[in-house]
Amino acid sequence: MMMLLWSLFAPRAKIRCFALLDDKGACLGFHQSAEAPARGNWVEVREPRLSWIGQPLPTAAPLKRVVRQARGARALAA
Repeated sequence: MMMLLWSLFAPRAKIRCFALLDDKGACLGFHQSAEAPARGNWVEVREPRLSWIGQPLPTAAPLKRVVRQARGARALAA
């Protein structure tokens, strides 16, 4: 019972929306999750719209491009 109460009030990760773009910038699909997808040319968007499929994203749609660090790369301490 106590675990149920904790789960009700525990902070949850915000669900974010991502659009997958092809090499020409056309939208191929969408993904919603708390973290960015690991592979592909993904861009975070405010909301997914089915009318974007097969079309370039409107200029106001992308929030930010998903940037990944190269494998094995680590932040250096100062």
